[in-house]
Amino acid sequence: MHIGINALLSRSAGSLTYLHHLLPLLPVVNGEHTYTLFLTPEQQGKLRVDYGRIQVKVCRIPLYRSTVVRHLWHQIFLPSLVRRHRIDVLFSLESVGLLRAPCPSVFVLRFPYQIAEYQVASAQRWKTFALHVLGLWSARRSDRVIVVSEYLRDALRAKGFPLERMAVVHHGRDEAMGRVTDLAVLQQARQRYGINGPYLLAVSSIYPHKNYGNLVKAFALLCQGRQAPLDLLIAGRTLDREEGQRLQRLIAQSPGGERVKMLGEVPWTDLSALYSMAEVFVFPSFVETFGHPLVEAMSCGAPVAASRASAIPEICGDAAVYFDPYDVHAIAAALEKILDDPAHRTDLVVQGYRQVQRFSWQRTVEQTLRVLESVAGVAGKSDTPALRPAE
Repeated sequence: MHIGINALLSRSAGSLTYLHHLLPLLPVVNGEHTYTLFLTPEQQGKLRVDYGRIQVKVCRIPLYRSTVVRHLWHQIFLPSLVRRHRIDVLFSLESVGLLRAPCPSVFVLRFPYQIAEYQVASAQRWKTFALHVLGLWSARRSDRVIVVSEYLRDALRAKGFPLERMAVVHHGRDEAMGRVTDLAVLQQARQRYGINGPYLLAVSSIYPHKNYGNLVKAFALLCQGRQAPLDLLIAGRTLDREEGQRLQRLIAQSPGGERVKMLGEVPWTDLSALYSMAEVFVFPSFVETFGHPLVEAMSCGAPVAASRASAIPEICGDAAVYFDPYDVHAIAAALEKILDDPAHRTDLVVQGYRQVQRFSWQRTVEQTLRVLESVAGVAGKSDTPALRPAE
């Protein structure tokens, strides 16, 4: 079976993390299939992976930074490439797939655009609305949809999407990412990012639904009642420019804003050290369909404070202190609870180590191949356990 991997629209940190772990394992789990990866030069430069037996087709999209151009090119030119490479099943990794695929197709729904109507009122209203519509349309046009959490499955079910066309496949965890204890490595990270004391850490690309505005407000409240200095570090690329500008203005106007540090994009090699030294990892999103940083933080022994919203409790279980993401006082109280109770911190760390054992990239790839094989009508040899039924 010839599997086409459509990664042309993958730009966010979560998308690249998904690709980074998925690609090396596909031919390992099943080497009888052949694989062709469609991606752009920009993505190729960011993905530091050994493609191994995966054939790579680099697609140069003019005006790649334009959302409209990217999506038009994707819909108009990718189908002919799929036909030319004689793809048996197309696997689209982003939340917009081909609307007229020339072969059976499987579509991964990862982003919240299709379920979070509040985003239609965000700064980039037209873009969010278009992605909302295109994503739902893509899901209905595909042969099967992989959803990355039970929460997302249930949200789509409420919109009338048929359960029998969905398969829940959780993302995995990077087994190489764990708590860093090497003092030299930790000190290098401190120097590289100008860290001089204890800090809270938040990790994700900058989008409106990440709710960093309320986090900055909650941090200001927290600092008012504490004598010991504390910083807030936010690591992630700004992919929504207007939201990034709004956040910068809020930080500049906020009491204690000088203690908020925007680190930008942080390499995977440095993230383990930042997670390991954090007093608390905080994840304030309004909506998430999975949340890679949660798994990374728990793997590195960081106590977690997170929103009681969407898929987040499904991913963290009992390994987090939860808060209402719309209530800045509740966010501050959750952070204070962890900071001021060492025994509770230790318990959260232990629970986190247990929780992450639920996630495995090997299992993710096995279950993904099972879905692709079933759509293409191929008897699989991926030793894949039965998928979670959509109930």
